[in-house]
Amino acid sequence: MYYELSPDEQSVLESVAHSLSEDDISYVILRGFVDLPERVWGDDIDIFVHEDDFDAVFGVMEDAIPGDPNRKAPIREQLSVALEDPRESVRRVLSEPKIVIDHLLIRRKHQNLDEPDNKVKLAKFAYGDSRSKHETLRFDVWNHMCYSSPLHSGKYRVDPEIDRLMLRDRVQHNGFYVPSPPDELAHLVGRTVFYYNEDGPPSYYMDRMNELRDTVLSNESQDEKLHRLLKLMFFDAWETAYLLIDERKYGSIRGELEAFSDY
Repeated sequence: MYYELSPDEQSVLESVAHSLSEDDISYVILRGFVDLPERVWGDDIDIFVHEDDFDAVFGVMEDAIPGDPNRKAPIREQLSVALEDPRESVRRVLSEPKIVIDHLLIRRKHQNLDEPDNKVKLAKFAYGDSRSKHETLRFDVWNHMCYSSPLHSGKYRVDPEIDRLMLRDRVQHNGFYVPSPPDELAHLVGRTVFYYNEDGPPSYYMDRMNELRDTVLSNESQDEKLHRLLKLMFFDAWETAYLLIDERKYGSIRGELEAFSDY
């Protein structure tokens, strides 16, 4: 499923990307970015930023996403009021349809990390006219790479080294920062394992993983990085995951992981 961006939405997306870079905020658009700015796979744009830059994202979005020129209060002030009074939240959405902001804080502990309280933060932003039949352009901004647990509710952080490598090795694509091929492949494999059920991922993921598999496995340095990422994600089961990637059997990885008692 692709979301086609209108000319106005393309302009907003480009403004967001430009503002993030201008403010020295390290970011990547995680997936579905191949055809940007014309369209994105899925129903939103997922952006990962460095944890130290997460709070600054609110100011960037306030500047980059157009709102009602008659707005009297800053968006962050409106957000605070709306969270305290849900009825006020509804009124604000109706009176200012150009921008809707929500902020969700999820607290979870990850047994594989040393820190006692690892916070995964998600900020949601949208641009569009709620009175229009056209859907809204939505942004999900994350401060950490994380996946849904297949056994428990909530989001769990990956190893912080995966965060660091993702931002360190980012590349530009059509004017946007995106993951390097091994980072993107590892991310999509992780989504396949931890997010999608036995029916498997959508065809876009399969096609993209096959394309990335051919690129990464044929390049020695990229292949070595994929090894490193898989070790951080799957521990002693990494070689099994790598073999199944080589065989293009991405949907089989989750089942094979169950054979490892330490995973």
